[in-house]
Amino acid sequence: MKKSIFFLLATCCALGFFSCNEPDDRVPLFNAFVTVHQRAIAGDYYFETDTHKTIYPSDKSYLVDYVPREGQRAFITFGLHDEKIENYDYNAVIYGLIDIYASEASIIASKEELDELPDDPIIVDSKYSWLEGDWMTLRVYPIADIKKHTFHLFINDADPADAELDYVNMELRHDRGGDTEDTYYGDYISFNLQAIRSRLEGKRGIKLRFKNDGGQSESIRFERASE
Repeated sequence: MKKSIFFLLATCCALGFFSCNEPDDRVPLFNAFVTVHQRAIAGDYYFETDTHKTIYPSDKSYLVDYVPREGQRAFITFGLHDEKIENYDYNAVIYGLIDIYASEASIIASKEELDELPDDPIIVDSKYSWLEGDWMTLRVYPIADIKKHTFHLFINDADPADAELDYVNMELRHDRGGDTEDTYYGDYISFNLQAIRSRLEGKRGIKLRFKNDGGQSESIRFERASE
């Protein structure tokens, strides 16, 4: 079933991103994972959902000192205005924004390049992970400080696994970067799939291999969202 481009604040509260208190004006609140795009006007920006809907933040007064970066992934909490803005699907007031770790999927054909990549254990929560549009978004644990971690998502042509007709085999490699603190907290990471789009054509989804918290190789299949 296709995921909604927005989901209600209750989901956000359950994941612990923001306070569950509504603003004084009682505008219904929604959440979305989005990509940030800068406009020609200096400092101005808009958001694009994974289903390619555009959100223009006409009211940014709740954000303090936010500096947009082209292509940055973010998780936003927002309300919708009835007034339409030309060239955008939605007109919004933004109540909260958290940047999300973002990188690009790649293809690795060199054994030497493959051997250089760390493969630290990680937990991937398939319940809160998905494949939609140009992005694969994963909920991973344990993460005390996401800034210390590095992730690589790639097709392994240097040492390919047994192929499945309907899926593209991919690997997630992880470097903890010295983040050794024990924690039950997790975080979201997103990967742009443009570089492997041709390999995804005609496939049902991705079979993702990673090293789990027990140090064993684990695989999860992710279905492409229906268009």
